[in-house]
This record gives sequence, structure tokens and C-alpha cells, in this order.
Amino acid sequence: YQRRVHGGPFATFKGMSSAAPMDSIVFSPSGRVLMCSQGRTLLLLDSFSGARLHCLNVDGLSSAPSFSADGQFFAVGLEDGSLHFWDTKTTGKVDIKCGHHGGPVNSVLFNPHYLMAASSCSQLVLWALPHT
Repeated sequence: YQRRVHGGPFATFKGMSSAAPMDSIVFSPSGRVLMCSQGRTLLLLDSFSGARLHCLNVDGLSSAPSFSADGQFFAVGLEDGSLHFWDTKTTGKVDIKCGHHGGPVNSVLFNPHYLMAASSCSQLVLWALPHT
């Protein structure tokens, strides 16, 4: 680890615009990006300075975000049962997977070693991802 915490935080960020609690937080595999979700908002921050890198509004957001093992992509599940994939650097949407969940997607997770992802609602769905 680069830093040691002795008795308290080394930084506190107020990244979101409202005082509502954050739903989830996740570090990118490199540790350089911290993604926070709150309601329909996804906020990507620099992990060390707290600088805002990107802010996305996602209607129907229902799962915590997940980064691919290389950090190049992230994904979230939506209330309509679809999965949406974005490029981390540009926040451009790169893919949408739908039709396999009968309800809101509760969780999404990339496999750390293979080009696949898993998502769940009342069932578990495994996704083969294309080479980029």
C-alpha cells in the first residue's frame, strides 16, 4: 500500500450533489479511479485527489457498478433487466445486453481472469464478452 492510515482518514470527498447516502463505492483494479453510485448517478473520481473525472445519469440503475479486470470497462444492471457496459476513459456506452433477466439486475461482476461477466436477479446469467 502507498499510504498508512493512523487513527483516521487521509481525505474526505464530497463528490455528490445531494446529501443522500451513496449506494455503493468501488475502486478500479488500478486503484486510481473510485466510482460511486447514488440513486441514478454514477460518479467517477480520482482516488487520491477526489477530482471529478466523469458523471453519468443512468435511469433505472439497480446494481452496484463493476470494473473489468483491466479497468477498461465498467458495467451496471438496470431495473428493466438489462446490463449496460461503458468505456471507463470516455464513458461512452459500448454494449447493452438484455432479454435474459425477468426483473431488475441486482448485481454484476466481471471475471478477473476471463472475458466473461455474471449478473443476477432471481437467476444467475453468465455472459461471454467480445475481445476488444
